[in-house]
Amino acid sequence: MKNLASQTARATGEISQHISAVQGATRETVEAIHGIGATIAAINQIAISVTVAMEKQGASTEEIAHNVRNVSDNAGMVAGNMISVTQTAAASYGASIQVIWSANDLAQPIKILQGEIDAFLTKVRTN
Repeated sequence: MKNLASQTARATGEISQHISAVQGATRETVEAIHGIGATIAAINQIAISVTVAMEKQGASTEEIAHNVRNVSDNAGMVAGNMISVTQTAAASYGASIQVIWSANDLAQPIKILQGEIDAFLTKVRTN
């Protein structure tokens, strides 16, 4: 009986050692799982940050494209206005030249009329 009790005590000790080893391995596994969970959480935060940055970049790119379209549209309007101003200036220049030609055309008849007026006034004064 003593031998059986001794074997049982030894087997109980070995089982206790195995249980302790399994508990140690379980603790290490739990710690590793916690570490993996923390790593996954960190990766998730990075992914969220990247997503937010990409959304901001997309919005910025869209705003830049909108502004470029506005600049292009405004440049087209400015070009159209410049054409209109150029056409108006050319028409004004043409009208100015016509006025100058008309004034030159009238210079001779005015001289003749002035001469006739002077002759008439001289005649009236002498009579």
